[in-house]
Amino acid sequence: MLALLSVPSNLNAPSYEVTIGTQGNMLTVLKSKSPMGDLIIQADTPGILDPSVFRSFWISWINGTVNFGSGDTVGQSRLLSFIDPQPTYRKHVHSIAVASGAGSIGEWEFQQLTIEPEGVKGRSSFLKQIATHFNDTVLNARVL
Repeated sequence: MLALLSVPSNLNAPSYEVTIGTQGNMLTVLKSKSPMGDLIIQADTPGILDPSVFRSFWISWINGTVNFGSGDTVGQSRLLSFIDPQPTYRKHVHSIAVASGAGSIGEWEFQQLTIEPEGVKGRSSFLKQIATHFNDTVLNARVL
């Protein structure tokens, strides 16, 4: 599970969550959590995770639109796209959280971004700075 949090360390606050390889490694789900209720979209992704190899995924978010895909290039091989009908509840992403599902052992790696958005000087591999300043990131994941 990968969560874009509006309140650092608070999974109960309005957020976006992507669950990769749920339902026996068959589905990937994006959930938008808010006080008004959760909205869920999903894609069939059989075999998306492999215990013998890291797979690359990316996530981007800007102005209430969240995209998630596979591969090393943000914007390519998109699996899920969500336009938030109530983006004010999740207006700012302040941190990213990752977790492996119950009964699973997972490994996560985060790549340093190679982009330099307008108005942001330098690059950083710090997760909080990625979430605060860059609006997209690339990660590698596998479940053992």
